Amino acid sequence: MSQAYKKTLMNWFRLINLGLVLGLCLLFVTLTSCTHATPQAEVRPITEREFQFEKGIRHLENEEYEKAQPYFLNISVAPTNSADLFQEKALWNLSIIFEKLGQPEKALLTLQQLERLQPAMISLFNIRLAEMKNHFRVSNHYQALEVKRIIDQSRPVMRYTIEEIYIALKDTSNLNYDHLVLEELQFVSEAAKYFVYVMESKKSPMNEEATELLISICNHALSLLNQKALKHEFRVQIAEALLDILRKFEQYKLDDLNLNQKTMAKFSSYAEKKQKIITDWLHQ
Repeated sequence: MSQAYKKTLMNWFRLINLGLVLGLCLLFVTLTSCTHATPQAEVRPITEREFQFEKGIRHLENEEYEKAQPYFLNISVAPTNSADLFQEKALWNLSIIFEKLGQPEKALLTLQQLERLQPAMISLFNIRLAEMKNHFRVSNHYQALEVKRIIDQSRPVMRYTIEEIYIALKDTSNLNYDHLVLEELQFVSEAAKYFVYVMESKKSPMNEEATELLISICNHALSLLNQKALKHEFRVQIAEALLDILRKFEQYKLDDLNLNQKTMAKFSSYAEKKQKIITDWLHQ
C-alpha cells in the first residue's frame, strides 16, 4: 500500500471520527436543552386536613362510625384564611355517622349547618332529603312534610340531572332498619315520586339501579315480617308501610309509551306479587 493511499485513508478516518464527535456533542446539547425545558412535576405534600379526611373516609367505608367521627369533627370547621370544600364533605359524612349511631337530632343539626354554608359539592336536594328522613326519625312528621313541600316546590326534576337525583336517593336510602324503620319507610314513601321519575327515564344504568334500590329496600323491610322477636303489632305496621310504598308507585307511574317500559314493568310485576304476599300475611 502506497504512502499516499495510507495518508488519504488516515485523513478519512480523522474526518469520520470528527463527524461522530460533533454529532455526539450536538445530541448531548439537544438532550440537555430538552431536559431543562421540560418542567418537572412538583410533588405537593399532603395537608393535615387531607390526611384526616382520608383516615375518616377509610373508617366510614368500613362502617367504623365511632372511629371515623373524630376525624370529620376536626375538619368540620373551615380554616380561617379561606373557604374549604373539606368542611362540606366532613359535615355531610358527620350527618351519616350520627344517623348510623342512632343520633338523628345531631344529624339534623349537622345538615342544617351544612345547608347554611350553601355548599358547592353537596346538592340542596340531597341535603333536604336527608333532613326529611331525620325529621321523620325524631317523630317530627309535620316538619318532615314541610321539608318535602319545599323540595317539591323547588322542582328538582327541572334543576337536577337524572343522575344527580338518583345519587341523592341512593345517598339517603341507606336505612338502618332499626326501631325507627317505620319512620324510614315513611320517608321512602314520600320520596317515591322521585324514584319513579328515575325509573321511568331512559337514562341507563340509573333507571335499572333505582329500580333495584327500591326493590332491595322493600325486600329488607319485608324480611322483618318473619322476625318473631318483633312484636306482632310492630310487624303489622311495617306491612302497612310497605303497602303504602307499593301503592305510591302505582299512583305516580305514568302510562306513557315514550317512557322506559322495561324497569317499570319489572317493578310493576314485583309490586303486584309483594302486595299479594303482604295482604295474605295480614289476613293469616
